[in-house]
Amino acid sequence: MGLGLTGSHLRFTLVSRPLVIGAVVLGGTGGVLGVAGAYGAGVLLVWLGGLWWLRDVEAVPTRRLLGDGLLLAGVLGAGAGVGTLVASWSESTGLVTATALGVLAQLAALALAYAAVPPFRDRLRSTAQFARLAVSRGARPGPAS
Repeated sequence: MGLGLTGSHLRFTLVSRPLVIGAVVLGGTGGVLGVAGAYGAGVLLVWLGGLWWLRDVEAVPTRRLLGDGLLLAGVLGAGAGVGTLVASWSESTGLVTATALGVLAQLAALALAYAAVPPFRDRLRSTAQFARLAVSRGARPGPAS
């Protein structure tokens, strides 16, 4: 379905991508964590900007996209936080053990969220359904240019 947004999207991309690159360069002063944080913040701002850019297109459910993004960020962020806390608390057990405990804690937090948060469960099911459909169709080459 064509919405006539190609030129507008190109302009949005030409403006937003250099901003992310600039954020990463500035984040470089903070080392690896600075780069990671700056990239994450840049991508977040581009995502929000993209939703704002699409707000007037009737065919795009921007409110649902915003809600789904916030839900996933919250649940996955909480899982990552739990895993990080457990790994840091068990640091004295050694690197491999602490990492394994952190991963197990994160998986447990995500399993709890899957059981307790119906919208999260629905989104994961629809994603799995889409993935199964994509795999069942296989990779087919498009027409030759």
